[in-house]
Amino acid sequence: MPAFGMKSGDGAFVAVIDEGDAFAKIRAHKASSEEGSNRVYAEFTLTPTESTDDGCYVSSVGYKGNIRLSYRFISKENADYTAMATVARELMIRNGSLLTGNKRLNGAYPFALSLIGVDGSKAYTDYAQCYDVLTTLNSRGINTISLRYRGVFTGGIQQESGTALNERLGSDAQLSELEDLVATQDISVYAETNLFAFSDTPEDASLDIRGERQTELTGLVPYAVSIYSAASAGDRVSSMLYEHRDSFFGGLCINDAGAFLPADYSKGEVLLPTDAARGLSAQISGISATKSVAVNKGNLYAVKYADMIYELPDRSFYTDADCCVQIPFVQIVLHGICDYSLSAINLADDSTEAFLKAVEYGAVPYYEWYCRSTDNADGDRYYYMNSVSSARQQYESAAAALGDLRGSRITDHGMAAENVYFTVYDNETEIYVNYSDEAVTVSGVTVEANSFIRVN
Repeated sequence: MPAFGMKSGDGAFVAVIDEGDAFAKIRAHKASSEEGSNRVYAEFTLTPTESTDDGCYVSSVGYKGNIRLSYRFISKENADYTAMATVARELMIRNGSLLTGNKRLNGAYPFALSLIGVDGSKAYTDYAQCYDVLTTLNSRGINTISLRYRGVFTGGIQQESGTALNERLGSDAQLSELEDLVATQDISVYAETNLFAFSDTPEDASLDIRGERQTELTGLVPYAVSIYSAASAGDRVSSMLYEHRDSFFGGLCINDAGAFLPADYSKGEVLLPTDAARGLSAQISGISATKSVAVNKGNLYAVKYADMIYELPDRSFYTDADCCVQIPFVQIVLHGICDYSLSAINLADDSTEAFLKAVEYGAVPYYEWYCRSTDNADGDRYYYMNSVSSARQQYESAAAALGDLRGSRITDHGMAAENVYFTVYDNETEIYVNYSDEAVTVSGVTVEANSFIRVN
């Protein structure tokens, strides 16, 4: 999110970059003996450059659009980061970066789930096994499910093509049985897809500013990347939507474009991040006209039309820094606009802590599974039978506490006592979360160890 701000004893301000954000960096400096005041500001590099040991590389194409920022000032009586996030939300709604009035928030509280269908050369959850997982959840009282089905298209999770269903997932008869189940239950299926094209042929790789092939991009793929132009990507998306207009999935989960905006300095056509953002927004807008949209991670250009965000980051880059305090700024901005999850609970080192973090941040509890039994299935955190019972218990308790708050705004958040945090919603509902191993009483409310409580 292109937002920044600062507060002091006299008040606070918030700024949102309305135009030119793809070329901006946010700079923050603490006061020192040389600089007597705290500073935060946006710095714009309009012509991309990169300095290396062998020289400085400069793009032949630079940004020629506008730079525009909106500032809002907050009185000292209301100057805290919750108010700052609320103001940032208002500014982004005003400039069209976010939309309100998501109709899906009126439905039942969803169980957020990813199933790994095909990853690389291995099939982990085929159509028949997906059917088994869904019916298992139904038998345990979980009927409203938001399912991200990974590897549905050929090429696996990082597929090269989004136009053909993966044959390794099963037969037409098995697919038909799964379609019938989805059609009769409250199940939303998002087939994961990429909007940028990937290739294992190095000659097809996009070029970085130095003219070298980008063989790896932000850790997303282990092989060469070929970035389509906005027009080509639009044609690919249109073809995919037409071919699968009657498919069993009612939505698409955008994988790559939810996490990054690429640049491609290939000869003949330079693709700047602003070009990718513009094409991306147009493509997802087109998808949302016929299918529901989910997003992996949370790129703001992809979030605008999303009903669900999977794996919204919940950790600051400076998590281990003593001078920094982690806050749910992005979650405060987004709550009440769309559903979102944090990282998968069953894959966390401490699943109880991960679940409590989801409750504190107003997120839908989320799990990532597969159905393929392995030799070490008992210790495999991905194998669904190893965590389905705890997932049901966590989902039920979260639904009871948060189910009617999906459309509400977060109006306050903070630390009530050591290891105890509170979140307040606009209907004055309060959620207290206790991460300690002992019961704690705050404001007349006792929160049991490693638990949470709702106060109306």
